Amino acid sequence: MKQPHLHSIDTLRGLGAVIIVLYHSGKMFAAPTLAAHGYLLVDFFFVLSGFVMTYSYEGRVKGGETFRDFAFSRFARLYPLYLFTLILGACSLAYVISEKHLWGQTGGAFWAAFAVNALTLPYFETTSLVGGGPVFPFALQAWAVFWEFIVAFAFYFLVKHRASFMRFFSLWLMFAILLYVVAMPTTRIDGGWKGDGFIIGGLRAFVGLFGGYLSAKTIKNWYDANDKARSVALMTIAWLIIGLSFYQGVWVKYDNPYIELALIYFGFPFLVGTICHSKIWILNNPIANFFAKISYSLYLMHIFLLGLGLKYLKVTGTEASLGLGLVWLAIVIALSYLAHILIEIPSRQKMMAWQKRDRK
Repeated sequence: MKQPHLHSIDTLRGLGAVIIVLYHSGKMFAAPTLAAHGYLLVDFFFVLSGFVMTYSYEGRVKGGETFRDFAFSRFARLYPLYLFTLILGACSLAYVISEKHLWGQTGGAFWAAFAVNALTLPYFETTSLVGGGPVFPFALQAWAVFWEFIVAFAFYFLVKHRASFMRFFSLWLMFAILLYVVAMPTTRIDGGWKGDGFIIGGLRAFVGLFGGYLSAKTIKNWYDANDKARSVALMTIAWLIIGLSFYQGVWVKYDNPYIELALIYFGFPFLVGTICHSKIWILNNPIANFFAKISYSLYLMHIFLLGLGLKYLKVTGTEASLGLGLVWLAIVIALSYLAHILIEIPSRQKMMAWQKRDRK
């Protein structure tokens, strides 16, 4: 049986996507940084994925859904728009390489990286293409999409083999300890997008997956609409976590890995498990629903559009400003919406229709 849609969860996803856009786009606003620790919202996305998969897919998997059908549904959800942004990024990088006459030095790496990335796999020899050595040089943020597939497949096999709650808890604890051990020496939890620190991205993804599962199995059930005192207390804590997340992710400029890990380990799972019950207007209104719908396209499209924006500033000699940044942000939102309605939705619907025909 299909579960009721959780609009408040989608709203938080949309808000998170906007903060990630701001995190990357400080130069467009003539600001040294916006949302200095906005990368934490990627961890929030991983927790959301674990929660939603448990809420929406666990029953289907236990009911006999095949791995093929499960994997195809995730593929239809994630891959088409990913491929579109990959092609956009490849065209942009190809233009830069041609402009600088670097095909002789970088052509082999370019095509090898594109072929590997088209399979949604990381490519680790990219330092000649893009500074910093991102493992997805045509769409830097797509490292999270790779891990979304990995944790989804792990979720399927754990549920299919009837892994117990304690098995999930033990795995969460193991990955949480590993994340602490690996990430703490750097004092930042934002690894994953480049070869150096790639493993941190995987640890973040699995901590989020298992944290989301535990949230769906425990915290979600703590809420009781008939118990007014308990529901008010839980919602109060949830809003305090939202405030702390905003403070640490957007406002604070210095690193505090202890607060970041506390949010990843406990804050985000508690928030998701509690706020899913919320019916308040601020999380359930047309504007919130709009950003919820375009959250994935916002996440994937904004890096390419940021590159175009910065190129425009360089070519025209225009200085970045708050006003120009807001215009750019409006364009990003508009084009992300178009990508959502013209590519993301139609391709997903068409692929799911193919799957249904194939079953007959």
